[in-house]
Amino acid sequence: MYQHLPRNDLEENDTSGEEVKVQISPESSSKTLCHWAVVACIICTIANLASIYISHSPSRSLPQSAEFLLQSPRLTRQEISKLRHPTQFIGLERIHRHLSSAAKPFVNKPFLSVRVDEAIPDKSFFDVDQRVYRTSIGTVSPEYHRIRLTSTASTILQFRAIDYGMEACELRISLPAHHTAHDGSVGAVGEPSFTIPELPIELHLSQLDASFPLDGETITHRTQPRTLRTIAGFTVTDLPTSFSYNFTCGMEEVFTFRLECWSPGCYVDWWQDSGNPGISLIQHSSI
Repeated sequence: MYQHLPRNDLEENDTSGEEVKVQISPESSSKTLCHWAVVACIICTIANLASIYISHSPSRSLPQSAEFLLQSPRLTRQEISKLRHPTQFIGLERIHRHLSSAAKPFVNKPFLSVRVDEAIPDKSFFDVDQRVYRTSIGTVSPEYHRIRLTSTASTILQFRAIDYGMEACELRISLPAHHTAHDGSVGAVGEPSFTIPELPIELHLSQLDASFPLDGETITHRTQPRTLRTIAGFTVTDLPTSFSYNFTCGMEEVFTFRLECWSPGCYVDWWQDSGNPGISLIQHSSI
């Protein structure tokens, strides 16, 4: 940066047009900025230390909400899962609706399926990620659920009823016509997989006493919830076949079921997703 300065007072009236260029060093301006930055850091540090001291001062009274949070014990993941979800449809029950405006039924898939085995009562089976695969954006764990039944192993499934006014539920078990012989393979992602032995087989469905999400990584045959009621036992003599159980379900209510096979030497195994037959909860309009 340059600035024209006169050499002396006489040169102010000098008509020779001769000028002298005086350079102002940029180092002096940068040093000034550094000094002010250091001052600002010192002031901020003092302010932070003062706020920390004031907040930890015993003479300072905390708000009632803050005291409650400090005194309350830290919740575990299992305790948090037991908290009831708040409703998203406040006041909709006061709206007058025509009878012809009933919503169409929709299919609700289980959010948990886990196997327990009476022959290994303390072993936890959690094989949801057996079909995990890698993509260009990262690792994907698809929403496949494995239903596996033997003479000693059963599958526990959990559903959460959702949506307002859809509180007429139907638990449906659909077994497809196509099946393969038992070879113990898992199958690729998206590949239909349904294994069943020679018919007939006897299946039993019961409801367990668990109205909150279970921890699939820790549940075993010994720690599974107690049986609340036996819903039905039915014999599969031909395929395809289906079984339905109708009941009333409150919004955000969790239901836990167990499917068993009571036939000697029984082996039923399939993977299901949103597009394959299997076990699903169909919610119908209740208003």
